[in-house]
Amino acid sequence: MSVRLVLSGQSTYLKDSGGVGRYAAELYRRVVSQSIREYVPEGDVVAWDFPNFEEKPRPASLSGSGIPRRLRNAVRTWIPPALIVKQTRKKPDPATPRAIPFNGKSDPVVFHEISNYGACAEIGRVVLAPSTRLCVTFHDIQDLFYPEYFDDEELCRRRCFYSFYKDVAQQFFAVSEFTKKSMMDKLDIPADRITVTYHGADSFQNSIDPVHEGYAKQFGRYLIYPAKFWKHKNHEFLLRALSARRAEFKRKRLRILLTGGFTKRDAEALAAQMEKYRIEDQVLLLGFQTNEALRALIGNADFLVFPSLFEGFGMPVLEALGSGCPVLCARQTSLPEVAGDAAVFFDAKEMDSLVAVFDQVLADKIDRKKLIAAGKTQFQKFSWDKSFRETAEQYAKLL
Repeated sequence: MSVRLVLSGQSTYLKDSGGVGRYAAELYRRVVSQSIREYVPEGDVVAWDFPNFEEKPRPASLSGSGIPRRLRNAVRTWIPPALIVKQTRKKPDPATPRAIPFNGKSDPVVFHEISNYGACAEIGRVVLAPSTRLCVTFHDIQDLFYPEYFDDEELCRRRCFYSFYKDVAQQFFAVSEFTKKSMMDKLDIPADRITVTYHGADSFQNSIDPVHEGYAKQFGRYLIYPAKFWKHKNHEFLLRALSARRAEFKRKRLRILLTGGFTKRDAEALAAQMEKYRIEDQVLLLGFQTNEALRALIGNADFLVFPSLFEGFGMPVLEALGSGCPVLCARQTSLPEVAGDAAVFFDAKEMDSLVAVFDQVLADKIDRKKLIAAGKTQFQKFSWDKSFRETAEQYAKLL
């Protein structure tokens, strides 16, 4: 009996996708390795629509806007895959086949959609293949909590995907208990169909090479916030809190570094906010950082500050714990679950709450050594290998 394990990546790029991109890369690397044989001994692994995971931006043709992009997305999503003609690459990537070769009527197939935000064009075949078992990883359903952060088109798309997955999928993965509970409460998905598989951040406990160490140290003393400029990331809230104590931050020669895949428009909007709050000289926009550079920046920071309003998991918090960087963290959504007792918490909707935490930082009233030690202990609860094992165990149960 031939078994097919199909991993659908939906062209998830590391730079543009945050924790979702890292999850896709780490799971992909393990599933296509020999490690999968322990769980699916006779399996033939097919990786569909995965890029080469390099730390570079998504090609402009995939990240543009307007009618051409929407038409491309519509074609990829809704037209039967047999009718889709892909552009030929100069060097075809064997990990990205033109079509998924399986006989769904006889051979068992486990089809894993890496993200709940979309669907691979091939997924339509699931409906016609009774032997296929569909798995889907839910990273968050923020649109059901903050619909005002999404346009009508995106809201409609996500509702369609959620409805489809709820009716068809046999197995769901959630990246946190918070996300699992959200799926149960908002989508009425039974608990016994959802397995929590946490993210990892294994490389963030490794030593930092001297080149990247020197890069980080040039910025002096700083707090760091690694996040894309999305509305729920709450950047202006952070900048307003800094402005309330700008004189004290200046006396301490303490700045805030902002990293993330900022577009030109993002950078302009952040610069305008910095000017508005008169903190232009106290905030540095560093933009996208490679994994090694980010490890160095977080490892050398006085604190990681994370004021996000909504997280399905919250990768930067875990990365800080592994790097030995104490954490100042919003208590919203999944973040207390990830940080445990290794963070100083504040309310990301109450300005006075973050300002009070800044006062503790400025007065040196936070025991950094105690937080770092607690962070190292908390970090050991998470790993990509553990996430892979728990995922692969569910694959095996579906066969």
